[in-house]
Amino acid sequence: KFDQYNSGEPLSAISQAFGELCRMIVKKGATLCKEIEAVLRAELQNEVYLLTQIIPDLKEVINQETEHAEASDDATSEARQVRLNYAFRIFVRTMSFHFSPLVLCLDDLQWADT
Repeated sequence: KFDQYNSGEPLSAISQAFGELCRMIVKKGATLCKEIEAVLRAELQNEVYLLTQIIPDLKEVINQETEHAEASDDATSEARQVRLNYAFRIFVRTMSFHFSPLVLCLDDLQWADT
């Protein structure tokens, strides 16, 4: 549920929702954390860093501080957005594989990032 009073932070509702999922994963144990980390690292390598900027609780799942990927020459805002979109798709696909069905309900969407 979006909070109209905390909506100034970009992607705050996504961060909160997937942060809760990450905390649940940590509670389920190290085996699941390692499985998810392996998939994310195989697909994204150091780009996992992009996800940890949005979902800080993901650092607990992957069990280490991720280093910032070296910026490439095409580090424009648009290129970063494309990389983030790709990383987020991989993250959601990975989560939906381990937690099927994965349902994300959007309520009070009018307060999102206003």
